[in-house]
Amino acid sequence: VNRDSPFGPPLPSTGHQTQQCEYVGERVTLATAETRCEALGLTLCDWRDGPTEDNSCGYNDIHSWLGGKTCNVQVQIHNDGNVGLVHIDSDYPSAAIDSGHEFRVRWAGGAFPRAYDKCSGSSSCIVHGKGCLCDVHVVERAVFTHMPTALQAEQALFISAPDPASTDDYKECTAATCIADGITVFTRGGTEQLTESAVFRVVFNGTRPVFLANKESTVHIADSAFSFRNPAQFMSHADPASRDAAYETEWVLDHLFHHKNTAPFVGHKLIQRLVTSNPSPRYQHVVSRAFIDGTYDGFGSGTY
Repeated sequence: VNRDSPFGPPLPSTGHQTQQCEYVGERVTLATAETRCEALGLTLCDWRDGPTEDNSCGYNDIHSWLGGKTCNVQVQIHNDGNVGLVHIDSDYPSAAIDSGHEFRVRWAGGAFPRAYDKCSGSSSCIVHGKGCLCDVHVVERAVFTHMPTALQAEQALFISAPDPASTDDYKECTAATCIADGITVFTRGGTEQLTESAVFRVVFNGTRPVFLANKESTVHIADSAFSFRNPAQFMSHADPASRDAAYETEWVLDHLFHHKNTAPFVGHKLIQRLVTSNPSPRYQHVVSRAFIDGTYDGFGSGTY
């Protein structure tokens, strides 16, 4: 269970937790885990509530820019604005300075510390090579405190959430302040108060329903005005797996397939190849609409 999910941590557990594995980083199916626990006279935990007494399986060293953590995490900023995660106390090469593991982020206003002006004078940064090495702190907040429109939610929320139907804690808010066209909000107990734990259901680009967390996570460079949106992490630095890469690739393809430009782009190309090289805007619109709706004049499955 992701402890940082919008559903928050579960109720405190009074049981004893222990890890059982045959080698560091072992992954097993649910059935195998249940069988192994049963053979030891134990039961499988519904969640992992903090660190266990041993870390033999290697699952407690998960690095990310997370708020409220005591570990020493920094950011290495390259001269092109790309960044790298730096964990001073880690032995993992991918979390070290000059690891080569860098990626783009969305800097607020496009501005970031640069080495040529001594990292913009920030007291939390030092010049390192052609870039900067800086201390950071993370701020998480609710994006909306009042009910947004479906378009506002789709444009402002970037963190996906599980289906609220998968938990007993979340109920649909049916108060008058929670009603809006094309969007539904779920909160703990169905309360009308919108916090960062709230989950919105919207139809993404008019194609499919998605669930979005009402949360924004921002990484701030300490003692400066620089910040960037905290990127999602799909691959574990401690225990990378090809499975996680496959999940991320599938998500990217799924996102592109349901992108708002996919229907008009594909429709335009099909018309050019099969009908005419210069279709009218109305013709393109009708074909795009049929692509999204999955039907035209009674023909089709009715799905995107």
